[in-house]
Amino acid sequence: MTPETAAAWASRITGKEWDPYRNIPTVWEIILKTVQPYRINFKDVGEVAGRDYMVITQSAWFKGYKDMDPSLIPQFEEGDKEAIARQLLEEEGLWPCPLDKCTSSNVWGC
Repeated sequence: MTPETAAAWASRITGKEWDPYRNIPTVWEIILKTVQPYRINFKDVGEVAGRDYMVITQSAWFKGYKDMDPSLIPQFEEGDKEAIARQLLEEEGLWPCPLDKCTSSNVWGC
């Protein structure tokens, strides 16, 4: 999700307006505290810091190769955490992700 979307989500959680750039550490902390009780993470992702954020439900080491065939990349199976993440995002109007808010790294959230 974009910094603007994350700030809007944090603003709805707290009832206080947060700037998506000046307050991003606070925004990140607010969202993280919201999702952590469900053993879900919220992280800055992508090649450029501070541009994209993602709700993370699973992670694993992968020794893949650049430009490898996508069909060879292992895929996670959806479970309870994904259902919880989807519900949290749906309640905030962030799922399904509106196309105008999606980022190149968007998987969960926008």
